[in-house]
Amino acid sequence: MTTDSNHAYILSDNLLDRDFTASELGKKWVSDLAFVSTLQGWLYVTIIMDLFGQRIIGWAISETMKAILHDKYRF
Repeated sequence: MTTDSNHAYILSDNLLDRDFTASELGKKWVSDLAFVSTLQGWLYVTIIMDLFGQRIIGWAISETMKAILHDKYRF
């Protein structure tokens, strides 16, 4: 089981409603967080993708789940 839906946290609205098409740059962004086990512990990777060109516009790697995008990670 990867998701515990039985909680009292605030839920965000589903703004995309599974429509992953975009008519212009910067209109729709999506993100994801992944974690990888390494010899030195867990490594967390966060990405942001613009759906118009389906290109990664930002990413961050962190030792904690509090990954923050900085200018040095953007390309």
